[in-house]
Amino acid sequence: MNLEEIRSETLQANVLIPSAQDSAHVPQAQMSDQVQRLDRALASLERISHALTTTTQGVEVLLQTIVKTVAEVFGSQFVCLTIKTGYKELSAIYPPVKSNGDGTETNFLAQAWCVTEQTLVESSSMRVKCRAREGCPCEQIRNVVTVPMSREGILEGSISLQINDDHDMDEYDSSTLQILANQATIAIQNARLFEESQYLRDQAEGLYRIALEQKNEAERKRRELEMAQDEIDAMEREQIISTERERIARELHDDVAQILSSIGMNLEWCRQHLPPDSPIEERIVLLKQLARNGLYEIRNAILGMSPVNIAELGLAESLEKLVGDFEKLSRIPTHLDVNGEPRHPADGVANALYHICQEALYNVFKHAQAQHVNITLTFEPMGTILSVVDDGIGISTGTSGVEPSVVKFGLKNMISRTEQLKGTLTISRGEEKGTRVEARIPG
Repeated sequence: MNLEEIRSETLQANVLIPSAQDSAHVPQAQMSDQVQRLDRALASLERISHALTTTTQGVEVLLQTIVKTVAEVFGSQFVCLTIKTGYKELSAIYPPVKSNGDGTETNFLAQAWCVTEQTLVESSSMRVKCRAREGCPCEQIRNVVTVPMSREGILEGSISLQINDDHDMDEYDSSTLQILANQATIAIQNARLFEESQYLRDQAEGLYRIALEQKNEAERKRRELEMAQDEIDAMEREQIISTERERIARELHDDVAQILSSIGMNLEWCRQHLPPDSPIEERIVLLKQLARNGLYEIRNAILGMSPVNIAELGLAESLEKLVGDFEKLSRIPTHLDVNGEPRHPADGVANALYHICQEALYNVFKHAQAQHVNITLTFEPMGTILSVVDDGIGISTGTSGVEPSVVKFGLKNMISRTEQLKGTLTISRGEEKGTRVEARIPG
C-alpha cells in the first residue's frame, strides 16, 4: 500500500479537513492546529507504510516491526499485537517483556489479553476497561487502547497499546491506528503466504534434487548391469548372469523404485498445498513426470532381468513365467493361451519370440493404459505365431512394416528380430480398441 492510497483511506476514515468555505469560520489557531495534526497523521502513515513493506522478511520480523512502529508513532510505553492466521495464533510485544519487579509489564499483558478476548472496543475513543473478572491484575493499568484487526469483516486479532497520561487520542490518531490495524492484517496474511510459498518451493527443490540423484543412480546401476552382462557373456557363465540379475533387480525394486514412487506421492502433496496460480506448480508437475518415467524404466529393467532358461524350460513355460513376472510388476491382468501341438522351436526362434513378447508387454505397460492383456502362442506345422493384444488406447494407424509411428513406440527391436528370422511382424488396432502385435516366424 503506497502513501497516496493511505492518504485516501485516511480521508475515508472520518478525518475531516476543513474546506476553503468552512475555513472562514474557523479560528486561525484552530486551523493551524488541525493542519499540524493532519501533517503528523500523514507522517505517521508514511512510517507505517514503510513498516508494512517488511512482508518478505517473515511473519516474526513483520510483527516486531509493527509493534515497534506503533510504540514510536504513538509514544506508547507498551504495545501488544495478537492475531489468528491460518491455524496459528501469533503475538508480538514491544518492548520485549523483562519484568522490573513491579508487575507493570505483566499487568499490561493481562489487560491486553482480556480486552482481546472480549473485543470490547468503544467506538468513540477506543478506550476499554477489562470486564473479565473482579480483581484482574490488569485493573492496575490505565489508558489502554485496543483496536480490532479485521479482514473482509471478520475479526482476526487486535493491537493494544498503553497511552501516556499526557497524550490524548484525537480523531486523527484513532483513524491512523485503525488504518494501521487493517493494513497490518493484510500484510501479516501476505507474509504468512509468502513463508508457506517459500517452504513449498524449498520442498519442491529438495524433491527435485532427490529425483535427479535417484535418476542418476538408476542410470549408473543400469550401466553397471550392462557392463556386468557383457563380461559374463564373454565368459559364458550363465549361472553368474542369473545370480547377478536377481540381485540387481531386487535392489532396484526394493530401493530405487520405492523411492521414486514416494517422491511422486510427496510431489502431489506439495502441488495440492500450493496457493492458487503458484509458479511452482509447473515445476512440480515436471518433477512428477520425471519420477514416473524413472519408475517405468526401473520396472522395465526388472522385467528384463528376470532370469529364464528358455532352452531348458521351453518357449511356452518361459512365456508363462514372463506373464507372471509382468503381472506382479504392472498389476495388469494378463492371460496366456497355447494352441496347437507344443514343440521346441529352434533356439533362435524361441529366443526371438520370447523377447518380442517381452518388448510388447513393456510397451503395453508404458504406453497403452490397458486393463487386460491376452497372449496367444500358436504352433503350426510351418511355423510359430505369437500375438499380444491389449485393450488400451491403441495406435493411430495400422502397419506391417517399419513405420515412424511404430518406431516411436519403441518397437524397432521387435521388427529387427522378426526380419532376421525371415518372419513378419504386424501391428494394428484391435477390433474395438487397443493394439494387436502379431509375429509369424517359420520353422
